[in-house]
Amino acid sequence: EEAYAEHANRMKALANQARLEYKATPTLKRSASAAKAFEPEVTRLMSALRVAQLNAPREREAQRIANARVKAKVQDNNITDKDEISKIRRAAINDARVATGASGKRTRITISDGEWTAIQAGAISDTTLSEILRYAEPKTVRERATPRATTQLSQARVNRIKALANSGHTNAEIAEALGISSSAVSKYLNE
Repeated sequence: EEAYAEHANRMKALANQARLEYKATPTLKRSASAAKAFEPEVTRLMSALRVAQLNAPREREAQRIANARVKAKVQDNNITDKDEISKIRRAAINDARVATGASGKRTRITISDGEWTAIQAGAISDTTLSEILRYAEPKTVRERATPRATTQLSQARVNRIKALANSGHTNAEIAEALGISSSAVSKYLNE
C-alpha cells in the first residue's frame, strides 16, 4: 500500500507540474509581417481547413450511421470478440462514408515544411492553429513538433544488414550485431 501511495503521489505531482507548465506557456501571437511573408502557405492552410470543416458534418453523420449499424449487428449476432467487432466497425464506417459523401482521411490536413515554418513564425493565429491541428494528420504534427535526430547508416552497413537478412538472421539478431535498434533494421530492409 505504501508503494502504491508513493506512486500515486508522484503521479499527482507530475500532473500538477504539467498543468503549471501548460498555464505558463504563452499563446502563439499572430504576426502580420509573417502572414504577408508566408502568404502562399497561409492560403493553402486556410483552404485545407475550410475543406476539412465542410467535411465535418458529413463525417459526424457517417459516424452516427456506422455506430448504429455496428450496434445492431453486434446485438443481432451476439458478437463478443473485440477483433470481430473492430472488423465490423471498419467496414461500417467505410460504407457510411461512401453513403454520406464524407472523405475521411482525404480531408486530413498535411502540413508541409514551408507551412510548418509559417506556423512557427506566427503567420496564423492561435485559434486558427488549434483548428488546423484538430484536422491535421497527428503523425506528421508529432514528427514536426518533436523532431528527432536521425542518423544515416553508411552504405556498407546497409549492405551488411541486407546480407544478414538474406542469410536468415532475424531483425533482433541483426540489430544486436550492429548495435542499432530493430526498427532501424526494419527501416533499411523495407527501403
